[in-house]
Amino acid sequence: PNAPALLSPDDRLAVAYHVEQLGVTRLTLTPRLLCNAAETVVIVTGAQKAPTLREVFTSSPDPALRPIQIIRPTHGRMLWIIDEEAGMKLQNDECLNPPPQAA
Repeated sequence: PNAPALLSPDDRLAVAYHVEQLGVTRLTLTPRLLCNAAETVVIVTGAQKAPTLREVFTSSPDPALRPIQIIRPTHGRMLWIIDEEAGMKLQNDECLNPPPQAA
């Protein structure tokens, strides 16, 4: 969340940026690349991700807070792999439909 590369309006496919509080440099794939991929795989694991995952599928779009809501494959598919702990807060049919789309 809040990574500047996620909202990059230009044609870059990936952006490297330094995360000062973690002391690391990260490489972020931009929405442009992910939306044009043949296949995008989203892996969500762990109980700590359960509340956020439910928000992704049930809340109004907020790309700064939930950047995955930006991704809408145009030429491929999006596969979600969710372990039991991460999915424990989802209701029966909440993940059958794509998350709300960000504008």
